This record gives sequence, C-alpha cells and structure tokens, in this order.
Amino acid sequence: MNAIKGKQLGILLIALVIISIAVVPAASGNENTNSDKKTLNELYYTKSELQSLYDKYNISENDIKFSKDKLPHYLKGTILNSDKRVIATEDGTPPEGLVKGEYYEKVISHDKMNSIIDQARQEYVNKYGVDPANPKVEMVNGQPLPKEEVKRLVESGDLKVSSEDTVNTETSQ
Repeated sequence: MNAIKGKQLGILLIALVIISIAVVPAASGNENTNSDKKTLNELYYTKSELQSLYDKYNISENDIKFSKDKLPHYLKGTILNSDKRVIATEDGTPPEGLVKGEYYEKVISHDKMNSIIDQARQEYVNKYGVDPANPKVEMVNGQPLPKEEVKRLVESGDLKVSSEDTVNTETSQ
C-alpha cells in the first residue's frame, strides 16, 4: 500500500464525500434547438429573486459562503488536514514495507478516521450551521441557488442540463 500524504488524504476524503452524495446524471439528448428551456449558462436571478429563494428555503449567509468556498474546510485543524502524513488502514497497523518518518508520520484505523470526520463534521455544523456532507446550496453559473430550486427547475423541464454540467440536487429532510 502506498503512503498517502496528508493533503492527498484530505482530497481523497473530500472526493469520497462528494461521491457519496447522489448526483443527477447530466443528460443532453436530441434537444430541439428552438427550445425555450434555459441552459445553465442562461440561468440568472436578480438579487431580490435570490433573496426570496433564500428566505423560502431557509438559506443562511454561511450556506452561501460554503457554496462559494469562503468558509474553512471542515477538516481544518484535524490530523487529516495537517502537514503530517497520515495513513488509514483497516486495523490501524502500518503496512509492511513502509518506513515511519519516510512514508508516513501516523497510522490510524478506518474507524478512527471516520470518527475524526464525523466529529469534525458535527463541530462544523455547530459552529457554522452548515453540514458539509449535505449542503443546501448549489453553485449554478456562478449563482448560489438552493438545491430545491435547482431540482425543481430540472424536474419541471425549465432547466436543461448539458452533458458537461453536473448538478447535485439530492436533498435530505
């Protein structure tokens, strides 16, 4: 097993969180070019329309900041987001052939890693009111929109999503 550097582990964890969230399959079939449906690039809201949506879906300023990457990463300050190279293995024992100090500084179990992630997530929710595993806002064409609004637009057919666009519309209640 290759050693995973701390930052690489952080990126891996972020990828796992993103993958764990269902993503609406981007589909662009044989669309009528005269269609009156909006594409993501044509979707714009005024400030007052956005504020009305934020009020309707109980979107906070921190939800918007999170969608714009203006809040710290939720793992900041943990061993998983540090300069130390950490390896997570099934049982927390170092892999054979890897030398401590050369390939890693610390080995933790998958259970410990998940515990750190869960605790950091809960502390983040308590501090910022935003669940990093289930954000309420999706960036669409540079605009932070409530997931429910994006889902409504896609499901109603008012917004078509091209194959290069990825829009996550899963919400949990």
